Amino acid sequence: MAVTDATSVATPDWACIRIHESSGRYNSPAAPDGAYGILISTWRSFGLSGYPYEAAPSVQDQVALELYARYGFNPWSSRFACGL
Repeated sequence: MAVTDATSVATPDWACIRIHESSGRYNSPAAPDGAYGILISTWRSFGLSGYPYEAAPSVQDQVALELYARYGFNPWSSRFACGL
């Protein structure tokens, strides 16, 4: 199966989003919204507790992919900097 933005966060587009949202940091208190800059209200809407940066990278990746499945890259204002 081909790797696409819809199936994997291991793409140049997702790497760009992570760099612009958190300097690529998944688990840094300096980036409490995690690697993808996920708002706490959005995080909670997925039934998750704590802050995104406290979650395993795989959980953050899964939430990002689910958001993408629903809305494309629209939730990320950094999409413009990434040419998306």
